[in-house]
Amino acid sequence: MVIDTHTHLNDPRFSADSDEVRACARQAGVNLLLVVGYDLPSSSSALALALRYGDAATVGVHPHDAQTFEAAAVDRLRELASAPQVVAIGETGLDYHYGFSSRNSQCEAFRIHIRLAKQLNLPLVVHCREAFDDLCSIMKEEEASAVGGVVHCFTGGVDDAHRVVEMGFYLGVSGVITFPKSDAIRDALASVPAERLMLETDCPYMAPQPVRGKRCEPAHIVYTARKLAELRGVSVEEVLQLSDSNARKCFPRLQTLLAPPPHGGCLKPSACTDAHSGNSSARVDKTANGG
Repeated sequence: MVIDTHTHLNDPRFSADSDEVRACARQAGVNLLLVVGYDLPSSSSALALALRYGDAATVGVHPHDAQTFEAAAVDRLRELASAPQVVAIGETGLDYHYGFSSRNSQCEAFRIHIRLAKQLNLPLVVHCREAFDDLCSIMKEEEASAVGGVVHCFTGGVDDAHRVVEMGFYLGVSGVITFPKSDAIRDALASVPAERLMLETDCPYMAPQPVRGKRCEPAHIVYTARKLAELRGVSVEEVLQLSDSNARKCFPRLQTLLAPPPHGGCLKPSACTDAHSGNSSARVDKTANGG
């Protein structure tokens, strides 16, 4: 079983060809996607896509939109999370790089997401960019370790990685680890137990080498898996087995959606991907951690 633990198949850049993208993912050996919500409309569409394709979803409001996060949104997220296909709360967290929302509003929205996750006994999908000190402080104060989760598309250093792991969270490994200037991130990911790592694409963002500059797709996870195997000095099969096992532990609701894991996994580049992966948009990527 190969799971892409963080996708935005609900992004408008997939609206015209999501069926083809999902088919290409299956052709490449990617069996299941987590479609991640980043505001109320995208959270609704994440669940709709999960139902359509037999995948899983998460619901939440991205820190970029924390400024407009209201109490009514919590009620809607709670309603969406009642569906068994919703396996986590998020994408939530802190992003101090762009500053689309004030730091205070981001911190408060993050706290509210953590409290909701604890009420529903669901893990968190956490976004962090240039904010690890505040992020870890809030997670500790709110006792986020009670539900755990993942800091997706991890872009911190060694100390950041260890702080997150010590709180019982996983680290999402994206195409960033294939970038030439990502030595610090690679060092961090090599320094923590493999049992705390999960593969993701963060598509349509973070396209790995050698497809960087194109729209990222779930089928591209093969390149990230190969790089992580090289980094850890293990086989690609072992990386796939660990990522699958870790995802099932991180997101307990997956157990009701998935059959028992088969031995190993199989990934291969999908020939159909390049046929419809357009060039990446020039707009600021509101959900991406950075490139």
